[in-house]
Amino acid sequence: MNAIEATDVRRSFGGRKVLDGFSLALPEGSFEALMGPSGGGKTTFLQIAAGLLKADSGSVSVGGRLVTSMNDRAAALFRRSHIGFVFQDCNLFESLSVRDNILYPLKLARMRPDPTRFDNLVAAIGMTGSIHEKCFVLSGGEKQRVAIARALIAGPEVVLADEPTGNLDTASTASVCELLKSLSASGKSAILVATHDPSVAACAGRVHFLRDGSVTAVCEPGGDASLVSRHYLENCKCRCAALARYSAWRLRRRRSCSCNRSSNRTTPRPDSSRKECSRPFRSRQVRRACAWRSIGAREGV
Repeated sequence: MNAIEATDVRRSFGGRKVLDGFSLALPEGSFEALMGPSGGGKTTFLQIAAGLLKADSGSVSVGGRLVTSMNDRAAALFRRSHIGFVFQDCNLFESLSVRDNILYPLKLARMRPDPTRFDNLVAAIGMTGSIHEKCFVLSGGEKQRVAIARALIAGPEVVLADEPTGNLDTASTASVCELLKSLSASGKSAILVATHDPSVAACAGRVHFLRDGSVTAVCEPGGDASLVSRHYLENCKCRCAALARYSAWRLRRRRSCSCNRSSNRTTPRPDSSRKECSRPFRSRQVRRACAWRSIGAREGV
């Protein structure tokens, strides 16, 4: 049985298709990642799977329960005990202590906390000596670890993490990745992470690559971030990649042009040293259009 099963999910915003025939199966106890360009639908799918957003069509089931058919109240009640959500910005209560933030989902559900589970979670995130500190004194990495513990305190079947390392430095990113790997090794919760970072995706067992609102490829990285990067470039090529190549091409063309003078020159170059450019003059718009056509033909954009 799959922890998450999504079939032909579609969602549009203002006429723009964000998810277009998205399908995914997340096995129980697995750790997998979603990668794709910005605006590719990663966050949208996580919010639909968590019952925070409605899909235009298609179905998403979590633990055998059809989330897309629930109303807002039923989805909220189901999410409290079956789904843990980790936001990119943590969304902690800054004025509350680490302990109160972690136990807050149980307070909402009127559930009695398990002291053993709480102690094990706090030890896993390395915050044993800081449980009574207020969250506003914590670093970004510590806040993200508290957010992960809060998502896991109720023992959910699925943990959805939306860019959990997007605002962290390298050291904090590494600690969060190690925490996710250790939690996934226990096999108690299935974890799905949306990320742009190949090093984070490489920690997962499988990586799903999104483009134009659907999954275009799946790979098993085995901890190899370079393999993830290569698959990303092959399967998620987008306009921004072509734009980067076009900018590099323009820079090389400027440097190679014999008639291009340095912009910081204060005195004019002698007439004898000037050379006429043999290229016929073309407007900037024409040059840009020609460059886009050549890049698009070469890259398949």
